Amino acid sequence: MTQLRKPSALLKPELYGLLKAMYDSNNLYSLKTKEAIVDSEFLEALKPLRTVVNRSVEFFVAKVFPTDKMKPAAENINIIEPIEQIATWSNFSGKKQLYLRNLAMFGDLFLKVNVDSDKAFYESINPMFVTDFEADSRGFLQWIRIDIPVNEKSEVDSGGKFDDSALPDRGNKSHLTYTEYWSKTYFSIWIHGQGATAALDQLGDPRDFGFIAEFGIDFVPFVHIKFRDTGDKHGKAAVEHAIDKIDEANREATRLAQILFRYNKALWAVTSTGLDKDGLPLPPPKIKQIDSVVGSDVTLTDNSLISLPGMSKMESLIPNINYDAALAILNAMMLEIEQDLPELKYYSLKEGDLSGKAIALLLGGALDRALEARNNFMQGLTRANEIALTMGRNVGLFTGIGEFGEGDFEHTLFVDSVFSDSLDDRVTILKTLVESGVPLKFAMKQVGFTEEEIAEMQSEQDLNFLDLSGGLGTVPASV
Repeated sequence: MTQLRKPSALLKPELYGLLKAMYDSNNLYSLKTKEAIVDSEFLEALKPLRTVVNRSVEFFVAKVFPTDKMKPAAENINIIEPIEQIATWSNFSGKKQLYLRNLAMFGDLFLKVNVDSDKAFYESINPMFVTDFEADSRGFLQWIRIDIPVNEKSEVDSGGKFDDSALPDRGNKSHLTYTEYWSKTYFSIWIHGQGATAALDQLGDPRDFGFIAEFGIDFVPFVHIKFRDTGDKHGKAAVEHAIDKIDEANREATRLAQILFRYNKALWAVTSTGLDKDGLPLPPPKIKQIDSVVGSDVTLTDNSLISLPGMSKMESLIPNINYDAALAILNAMMLEIEQDLPELKYYSLKEGDLSGKAIALLLGGALDRALEARNNFMQGLTRANEIALTMGRNVGLFTGIGEFGEGDFEHTLFVDSVFSDSLDDRVTILKTLVESGVPLKFAMKQVGFTEEEIAEMQSEQDLNFLDLSGGLGTVPASV
């Protein structure tokens, strides 16, 4: 009997593929069913009726980094503008959702930092193409290997190095693999036909080779970010710990639908209970069709019928079970999954009717998971910025920004809260702080007003509003 795949037994690329299939949901179990048919083995027919992976992942996409604004702060103000420029060159506002989607879906996000004569930027590498890597105790990569099928060349960092005309076997490139290997001392690039599992020493001479020192660095220009860090080599995806439970919910939902709709097969049996003159059972009733075929299973209007031996009666083929009880079992499983994936509760809330603090209270578990993912994501972006600043300075893109070794590139990135307070919430908190004696400008910063907003209000609003001795008064509508 063919078994459903066990997540713990899968290699990482296979697990990535499973997580992607669960995110897409449609045809989740189809491939495994086809494999069982080919092997002439039995596999229970499952449908992804209760797969909640997409909802879980999209919650983190929307809430880990809810706006496009990323505000860097550093003692060395000379790096603020370069950091903002790096984000622009990297099209961060356009790629942010992809980064977060891959991070939540796969549990791993790999960023590669590139530099040329006119820009320094970072880009994501699909984790399904990261064959192997090694990191030190701090999480900094020591080496990384990337293998990309050539027919996926759109996902390759070309950098002027990927040239179709230079590929061998130009008539059929679908079997070729583009391989990059980066260590702290050198990098190499191959295009070959030996697959992603081939040893590097079997790939022959590389198409491109260089020393890391050429970039003025002594580290691997990649960053590995984990959605959830459990101390393992790879990060844990948002739903990885709940895969078996999701399979079980799909099993229960599929079985309930099969029983209820009888596999979309015959629902009624037409039988005879009478006897002929000799006391023998009468044959099954004959229902004529247009082609006059009788005596076999037929279709009458919209119902499927089966002709059975005599001395029987017409009855439903759907088992007479307590469907409410069966549905309660399924719903109990969904509640159990919700305990593991608390972000699912978000979709049953009406956010417009609740304040940010109320939502955060109701979704405490989801908020904790989102904040952990955000912290890891922001630390990874900070590391990518430091690498880009270093490489950009070495090629003359940035001047007067200091040295990484001197701590000049240290900075912090700030973003909006996961569940932002409404203006009414902020005004209420602001009023409470001021009435308790907190200076107005400091209180405004505490509740989230920016320096620009505070300065604009100071210049445009009634000065009485800024008179601390007079209290808060009425907050202008523009605040």
